[in-house]
Amino acid sequence: MYWAVQPLLGGWGRSDPVVASFIDEIASWDNEKLNNLAAILPQILTDFDACRTRLLSLARGSERPRFDLIARGLATLGCTAGDAEVVDTLLAAVGEGPSLFDPSLGLITHFSTNPRVRQYALQTLNVRAPPLRALARAYENDAEIRKQVLAYANPLPVTLRGDIVEVASSEANSRVAFHRVLECYDTEVEGELKIASSIYYHRYVVRTPNGPTTDQLKQLAGALHAVGPDLHERRAAAFAGMLLLGRVHDL
Repeated sequence: MYWAVQPLLGGWGRSDPVVASFIDEIASWDNEKLNNLAAILPQILTDFDACRTRLLSLARGSERPRFDLIARGLATLGCTAGDAEVVDTLLAAVGEGPSLFDPSLGLITHFSTNPRVRQYALQTLNVRAPPLRALARAYENDAEIRKQVLAYANPLPVTLRGDIVEVASSEANSRVAFHRVLECYDTEVEGELKIASSIYYHRYVVRTPNGPTTDQLKQLAGALHAVGPDLHERRAAAFAGMLLLGRVHDL
């Protein structure tokens, strides 16, 4: 849909009566049909308030909102980090849909000066695959975030990381730092080490008195459904965890 409409807007726009009539028709489409055009909606609905209202309705009233495109549309429209309703809506959408449709990059890229977005940006530095490029661009003058981004740019060698994980597997009960190393297996970027770390961690979880928590099982299920051809190691690590926990039947 986007690739059909964008050339019409860029090539002829409202100067052509046929295209203008079609643009007016697009503005009347329902949310589900308009969802994939959210990024260029400001070119279709040129009234600021009307367009802002419609973009927010797409975020709240669509079956599978394209939050990534909605964030771009709101930024293109001219909404700023000071627009609390826009920021609140996008922050509430983080993690609610497929990762490809997440508004995270749009928030950090276009609304970085909002204090709540900055707090979210700090949180992303502790999760799998933080958006380092977007963080570096948006917060180049922020000493705290810059320091953490640079730390990611200078990781320990893979062999040494593997040695640390192996030691952590036998010392996690007595040392909190080693427990944290195992718990963060999903942030490891090297595929084989990610899977091995998952095995070490979930062997540890099996030995704990209470076993896996509901949140841990939910995270594993989410990782098993990770979308993208470059995420097969993540899915494999999650499957290894489910297997070791004896929860394969949950799938």
